[in-house]
Amino acid sequence: GLVNISWGWRLGFAVQCFPCVVIIGLTICVLPESPKYLIKRGNIEDARRALMLLGRGTAELEKVVDFEIRSAEEELAKLEQAGQGSFKDLFHGTVF
Repeated sequence: GLVNISWGWRLGFAVQCFPCVVIIGLTICVLPESPKYLIKRGNIEDARRALMLLGRGTAELEKVVDFEIRSAEEELAKLEQAGQGSFKDLFHGTVF
């Protein structure tokens, strides 16, 4: 077996890593950028295209895409309004 071979552990490691590399590679090549990221950057049309691609086959796709864009814009506005927090803020409040 591979127990007595000095490179045997490397072969086992490579065999386990191969599917991960394939999945990551396919994901990067096939999936579009995050619609929320695109909206945050002001690329509404690119976000719309990404949502249309992700929602292919959905009934009333235009309405769903419009809803998703509005929802993302509202969420991003709330996050911006809330401001930046710090790590220290996690330990303040009524819990501690």
